[in-house]
Amino acid sequence: MKFLRRSLGFISLSFLAVLITCTAKNVEQYEIIELGKKVDPDFHLILPGVNDLPVSCEPYGPGCQLGIRVQHQYLSFIMISYLKPEQAQAAAEELGQYYYRNWLIDQVAGEKILERFVEQAYHAQKGQSKSKH
Repeated sequence: MKFLRRSLGFISLSFLAVLITCTAKNVEQYEIIELGKKVDPDFHLILPGVNDLPVSCEPYGPGCQLGIRVQHQYLSFIMISYLKPEQAQAAAEELGQYYYRNWLIDQVAGEKILERFVEQAYHAQKGQSKSKH
């Protein structure tokens, strides 16, 4: 009986470690698009072209890896991938925008349609702006 309890304890701890590892993993670009498509099948990446320049990491600070422009319904917004989730959260708090794991979701706050979408698709959280206006 003691062996069984010890084995179950080990299995529980192993499962917990796997669960924590899985929830902490960064989300890749294709995954972020697929999550959006589950809520809105027409959700899509806007490729840079003549009228749309690529999204620059310059204004988004340290850890920014990639910026993309996406569209939900008729509204577009920017998503920024960071090296670490803490960096995305810090950027969201600085800007008063949303974040999901290692992604900052910019140009969404104040636009109810987009706020509902990112909350539903990503369970995104809004950072509390640190700037005083």
